Amino acid sequence: MELNTTIYRDGEGIPVVLVHAFPIDHHLWDDCAAELIVRANAAGLPRFPIWAPDMPGAGEGPIPTAEQTGAAAQDGAYTEALDRMADAYVDLIRKAGFTKAIWVGLSMGGYLVLDIQRLHPEAVAGLALCDTKADADSAASRANRLHIADICETEHTVDPVMHFAEPQPGDSTIKRAPRFIRQFTGWIQAQRPEGVAWRERMAAG
Repeated sequence: MELNTTIYRDGEGIPVVLVHAFPIDHHLWDDCAAELIVRANAAGLPRFPIWAPDMPGAGEGPIPTAEQTGAAAQDGAYTEALDRMADAYVDLIRKAGFTKAIWVGLSMGGYLVLDIQRLHPEAVAGLALCDTKADADSAASRANRLHIADICETEHTVDPVMHFAEPQPGDSTIKRAPRFIRQFTGWIQAQRPEGVAWRERMAAG
């Protein structure tokens, strides 16, 4: 799999790799990466790389071919895609000359980070799991992912995931702020329906 990677900063220390949430892309990390750089500099830390690869199909990231994706279940879930994506992320740091990274995963990004820990523990210098889970989807949640994927593909729309930009009861003041809602809405609208569908089928697998 080919990954489209945003490099917020180069460096020679252990990379920090930021793995974004669904259904958006690396832009989720823009403010966080900028603040991380400010705080690291203020603390006098050695310069370390900060990267944010887009998941396959997210942002400008290429959507994997069927061969790259691997096996699919009868219901359309991609049963090998998560593991193959984990391999691609680890290959990314190795090709750049690094053996380990600090992996930061938010929500669906956490699924990937945990898979990296399972498959490639030697490539993990640290983990940060943010608003994510380690257990598998329920049958209903899995079916809903595949239903959303079907709609995105057949109707060529991201409407089924626009609710992620809508504030929910109990959300923080940041997530309820008009500026954030506009920003998140724009991030989702910039996604390709086929890329959203690929990630849903990957997560369902």
